[in-house]
Amino acid sequence: MKILLLTNCYPPEIGAAANQFYELAQDLKAKGHDVVVVTRFPRHIPRELWPKNSGGWFVEEARDGVRVIRVNIPQLSRRIPLLREIEHLLNIVCLVIVGGYAAVLIRAITGSRVVMNVQDLFPQSLIDLGLMKNRLLIGMSRFLEKLIYRLVDRITVMSESNKAIVEKTAGDPDKVTVVYNWVDTDYIKPGEKENEFRESLGLGGKFVLTFAGCIAESQDMEIIFNCARLLEGEEKLVFLLAGNGPKHAETEARWRELGLKNVVMIPIQPRDKYVKLLAASDVGLLTLNASVATPVVPSKMLSIMSAGRPVLASLPLFGDAPKFIERSGSGLVVKAGDAAAFRDAVLKLFSDRALGEKFGRQGREWVIANYSLAVCSKKYEELFAEVAGRGKK
Repeated sequence: MKILLLTNCYPPEIGAAANQFYELAQDLKAKGHDVVVVTRFPRHIPRELWPKNSGGWFVEEARDGVRVIRVNIPQLSRRIPLLREIEHLLNIVCLVIVGGYAAVLIRAITGSRVVMNVQDLFPQSLIDLGLMKNRLLIGMSRFLEKLIYRLVDRITVMSESNKAIVEKTAGDPDKVTVVYNWVDTDYIKPGEKENEFRESLGLGGKFVLTFAGCIAESQDMEIIFNCARLLEGEEKLVFLLAGNGPKHAETEARWRELGLKNVVMIPIQPRDKYVKLLAASDVGLLTLNASVATPVVPSKMLSIMSAGRPVLASLPLFGDAPKFIERSGSGLVVKAGDAAAFRDAVLKLFSDRALGEKFGRQGREWVIANYSLAVCSKKYEELFAEVAGRGKK
């Protein structure tokens, strides 16, 4: 099959979504499919890591054997609320234009079919976080959301709760399929805890609780700082923050302002070092703001579990992520924003290492069975074949 992957981020950009689409592209290519990726220029990484010849509006490159076409979507100042809202709208507009082109023009000319993967429920997630308030922009975004859902042939979502929401907007329950996010369990796996990564940061013998990934409006970094202040007397406890994203600079400024000795902050790590970072951790952290009303399933959760480390999550309790953690027996969940409960959970894992090891084993077993790259890539391959009329319905 000829497969076009349209994604908002792709390596060299660092992050869970970028890694997932890279892994999917590589796996589909290895199975003999002709794969092309369309994405935007990288963000939130040093300029020297950008692809070469990045001066135009469109740039084409080959990355690990896959053809990648990059579109230069303008980045507006995030300091001015209206400009920030317009940038969000621009992202939606660009995706709809390209998606609509793929759904209508290419389909009309070549008979191709379009499957849309929904990772975030835009614009609702932006509205919930207070990032989109202008009624005109909200109305335009909702129109574009409905338009793209109607134009595509099939929609995939990451959980059952997301499916229920998208079905209402799409107006066709049969159009929406659940394909869980995945993790490359052969690449991210349990490793030596006292490794060179831990040693390079001077964390030998420490109990390390790690937040690694995008730092955006939905992530609650303040609960980590508040918990760290409550635990300043525990000399063996260290919080390690490795991230990037739109709120990274603000979070770093807050960290420097507080001067907490039990918090270490480093830049986001490339994929090879990310594996060592997870191995060097005793616990992986997930923290979402209480205002996140959509059923988010953070991809970093699966990476933590694949690395055989326990998950400690502070999340809205109605979402899908708490259910996943409970079903898998992979960690502890506390109510979003409850720093005291978060502290108690930290101390529980700190004092009962056997419990943490049990959570880690169970999480690893669960993702191998349900959320490995091999399992989920096969589901996409079968779905593509079905939508293209080459597989069973």
